[in-house]
Amino acid sequence: MINTTNTEATPVKAGKLIVNRQSKWGVTGYVQRGDRKSNMGWVDVNHAKQEATIWNVEFVSKLK
Repeated sequence: MINTTNTEATPVKAGKLIVNRQSKWGVTGYVQRGDRKSNMGWVDVNHAKQEATIWNVEFVSKLK
C-alpha cells in the first residue's frame, strides 16, 4: 500500500497510552495498539507522557 498523505506534518500515532488510575505508587493504565492491550504502570503522569512520545502513541489521561 502506498501512503500518499504527508506524514511528516502530522505523524500517525500507532495507538494510545491511557492513564486511568492514580495510586500511592504512581499511575496505572494501559497501552492499546489495534486489538492488543497491555496493562502498564508509571512513576507519574510525566513519565507516562514521555513513554507515549517514545512509543509514538497518543497520550490520554482519564484521571479526575
